[in-house]
Amino acid sequence: EFRRVLFRSTLGTNGNSCNTCHPRGSGINGKKASFTIMGKKQSTIEDAVNFCIKNALQGKPLKKDSEKMKDLVSYLKTLTGKKH
Repeated sequence: EFRRVLFRSTLGTNGNSCNTCHPRGSGINGKKASFTIMGKKQSTIEDAVNFCIKNALQGKPLKKDSEKMKDLVSYLKTLTGKKH
């Protein structure tokens, strides 16, 4: 499905994807209210996505109301944080 493909797509400049650090969504609990990534608190899931895109993937943050962001967030919200 498209949302899973987006999770595995290169969203930055270093050739990595969300799936590189979180294989099959490992360690992501999209149902949480806030997220702490690399010691930095992110108050929304969109902020967490953009933090990872900017820092881990070395890419440009997505607009919060963009279709890519909406699709990625809808996929992340299906994840439970289980390690795979």
